[in-house]
Amino acid sequence: MIDLMPKNLICKNSINEWKQYSNNIEYSNYRYTKKYLLDSFKRWVENCNNPLAIPWVAYLFENNLENIENNFKNLEKYLEVNNFKNLFEEITNNKTKNTYEISKKIESLRGEIFAFNELKKKYRVIKKISQTGDWLCDENIIVSVKTKFASDYNHQLIENTIKSLFFIKENMIFRKYNHITLEKLKGIDNRFRNKIACFLNLEFANIVDFFDCNLA
Repeated sequence: MIDLMPKNLICKNSINEWKQYSNNIEYSNYRYTKKYLLDSFKRWVENCNNPLAIPWVAYLFENNLENIENNFKNLEKYLEVNNFKNLFEEITNNKTKNTYEISKKIESLRGEIFAFNELKKKYRVIKKISQTGDWLCDENIIVSVKTKFASDYNHQLIENTIKSLFFIKENMIFRKYNHITLEKLKGIDNRFRNKIACFLNLEFANIVDFFDCNLA
């Protein structure tokens, strides 16, 4: 079930206007979020077809960044500043406009942080690297991390796309629904997932409107 009643709405023609989002971070006290995500937020908003499909951008739009701020503050201390900064360079240096790829990159950060936590139990000095691997341990051991996504991760990405459509002011027909339940979906590969995303962004509102009018 997707909980779907956002408090803030945005016009479809304004979804890529940074000024619709910027006050929630540029003039905030979110020091760590601003430090690590401000430039990425701006790039995603201005260049992605539907930036609100990225959960972190949705949190920005709703001015709901407190959890991210607290997590970043704690992680910077735990990983150390240089490690955390270098970890985020994998996001800041990635210029993709694909919201799903951005979401997957964010998820992969969690995998690297988990790996760091396990490595910390065995090695004294752990440094984030970008070539030949992900972590350098005690100056002579290189560890590469491959994040394993949940079996229903593509399902989650589709849910994020649907939820993002409820922020769009013109989709007022959606306001009649407070949740959507998706049946368990199997065999959703990346290609099919991308086709679903294209359909959702272009036609979903029209389909909902059609059925609402004809089944009322």
